[in-house]
Amino acid sequence: MNKTWFYRTLLSYIPVFFIVTSLLFFIFFQTLSQESKKEAAKANQFLAEQALATVDSALQAIDQKITFEILNNSNFSYFFSSEENIAARNIRMINTIHNLMVTTPLIDSIYIVRFDDSVVLTNSTSYTLESFPDRPYIEQMRSEPSNRWSDRRNYTEFAPSGSKPVISLTRGIPIHSREHGMLVMNVRTDSLLPLLSGMYNPETSYIHWLDRQGQDLLAAPGSESAAPLPRSGSSNEVFATETSEYTGWTVQTGLGHGSMFQLIFSLYNVWFFLGIILVIAGIGWMIYVTKKNYEPIALIISRIQAFSKRKHNELPGVPPGDEFNYIENTLENMFEQSLMLEQRYAADLSIKRKFFFYELLEGTRQVSIDDWIQEMDAFELPRTFGTQFVFVIEIDKYTAIKSKYSAKDVSLLKFALSSALQEIAQQHKGTTWTLWKTGDQLCGAWQLPLDTEEPDHQDEEELRAEEALNNLRAWVEKHLKFKVTIGIGESVDSPDALQDSYKEALDAIGFKTVLGGNKVIRRSSIVATRGELFEHLQLIYSLVQLFRVADEKWKEVLDQLFQEMRRNLLSRADTENLFSFLIYQLNLTMESMAAESAELWKKEALPKLQQQVKTFETIADLQLQLTSILDTFSIKLNQLRQNRNHHSVIGDVRAYMETHFANPDLSLDMLGETFGLNGKYLSKLFKEEYGVKFVDFLMDLRISHAKQLLLQTSLPVQTVAEQSGYLSPISFNRVFKKATGVSPGDFRRQNEKS
Repeated sequence: MNKTWFYRTLLSYIPVFFIVTSLLFFIFFQTLSQESKKEAAKANQFLAEQALATVDSALQAIDQKITFEILNNSNFSYFFSSEENIAARNIRMINTIHNLMVTTPLIDSIYIVRFDDSVVLTNSTSYTLESFPDRPYIEQMRSEPSNRWSDRRNYTEFAPSGSKPVISLTRGIPIHSREHGMLVMNVRTDSLLPLLSGMYNPETSYIHWLDRQGQDLLAAPGSESAAPLPRSGSSNEVFATETSEYTGWTVQTGLGHGSMFQLIFSLYNVWFFLGIILVIAGIGWMIYVTKKNYEPIALIISRIQAFSKRKHNELPGVPPGDEFNYIENTLENMFEQSLMLEQRYAADLSIKRKFFFYELLEGTRQVSIDDWIQEMDAFELPRTFGTQFVFVIEIDKYTAIKSKYSAKDVSLLKFALSSALQEIAQQHKGTTWTLWKTGDQLCGAWQLPLDTEEPDHQDEEELRAEEALNNLRAWVEKHLKFKVTIGIGESVDSPDALQDSYKEALDAIGFKTVLGGNKVIRRSSIVATRGELFEHLQLIYSLVQLFRVADEKWKEVLDQLFQEMRRNLLSRADTENLFSFLIYQLNLTMESMAAESAELWKKEALPKLQQQVKTFETIADLQLQLTSILDTFSIKLNQLRQNRNHHSVIGDVRAYMETHFANPDLSLDMLGETFGLNGKYLSKLFKEEYGVKFVDFLMDLRISHAKQLLLQTSLPVQTVAEQSGYLSPISFNRVFKKATGVSPGDFRRQNEKS
């Protein structure tokens, strides 16, 4: 075997060799220059101390003079008196300001503020506080008084003339209380330069004067005022730093441009010969180390050759003895295995994302912002939640579509729908993630652009998102030859509120039976336009809630619904739509119950109800038949419930909730400890028994009780919230408005008028 590896290894050390030798030269140079730097540091320390003392002395003199004038000059008290005319007071005050500026050349401008009538008087004229350009600074000093010189800021008296960088000193009048007003004195930052010009040579040294915010006080107007600290070793290295106890400002000094080249050249022969010796020693060391290191490499190569001879039959096309091809094929196999593992990981990650989204929609998991960030990091998704809303896309006449197409074709149509959704969302700068929750319903969360901060901007983005979903609906109708209805919930700004937006989206989908399909329905739009129809729908919601928990009052609500229909003289078409909506809501509830209950509903009640709605002749006949069908089904449903092992326990849980719903600590964990069941298992049993989740049932109890208190008492809304189980009035208002469409106060006022 030739010595190619030996030469490769030898040549690979050459860059390291030159780096090491260069480092030795640099260290040598640094050693020579260190003493010079020490001397320069001492000189710069003295410069910093003298500069700081000079500026502090000048500013203290101004401070003392202003304080003395406020305490002893009668014109100040005369300016704030209300006994004489305003013009005389202003003239005397302007003269006083002029005298102060003449006797103190560093002062660029002075103005005085009188709080009683919001007047600002400068050395040239007077302003109202509202129109004065420096009003933000006045308000800041009034709310957060400070007796120290301000940091660098921009000041202008006449807006067209532009601003200038100044430092300001504020004194109250009276001096300790600021009861009547304040005096603001401004010094231009560039006026400090003459105080320092004779202390250093700008061509070789520099001074940075940093205020408490890190701004360079001596920077030219219009330039960057934030002066980053020079790094050690640069041409502007900081040699000395001093901080003023009086102003809190920091002075940094150092050498701008300086070198020690003559000293280095004078020692050229010394370090040159030393470098030659180091190079020779380095070459000898490299040859020695290369030989020592080559021995194990040669052993490895020989073993690879021997192994490749035994394995060449397993790798077609690789001749024996070609260890490089053998290594290449081995690496290719490793890459293929790595790619397979990455694909499996991506598939597992997709499933975990969908399950996490499912938990958010169902509300089975409470996720805070911190939890969201942690999960998004794990899912390799953006960490910011921002503002999101849930939408539900339901395929219209899904049964007919399944009978028309094969299962494979239906899957392709669903895939095309999902892909079109993602493409349209990207075109509208939105981010979505989706989940086929049922065969005919695609649920998704739409994240508005993260730069949406202003309420008006957010409303515009929500309208754009709704328009995008409407474009999707039209695209599906045109290209996929079927129709969809899209329900949209309200926007939320926290992950644990997505379940509320999901319920609103489902609620909006439910209005398809009344409004018709092939539409985009927003829950808030339905609430905003509700009238007598909404009252009927509220009765339907109440009837469904009572029916699913086996409360016999459902019959009274059904009678009330028919009475309202007779009073409003609904047409047959409106009646059919209304009771189709009732059947739809009952069907949603029954499908979420235990399997045997759902099966009994589909066989016994659902077909009969649908038939009666289509064939009835009079309202009286329809009322009689619907009452009979629902009553018969209710009896059979109760028999099924009683045969279950946990029927009595779940009944006790329901009774306990109806008694203790006002307890803000009431939760699944609390009920689980009380009745000796796991919280999640208890939630599952409760939903199977009554077709409603624990949290929704508890919310219905609390909102119903809150309505009674609002209508029957004059208690404040906060008290009503506490007696209904809500410690936070804000949470109570949000939940109440989502349940009823109006705030608690508006609900009380509307019912008082009626």
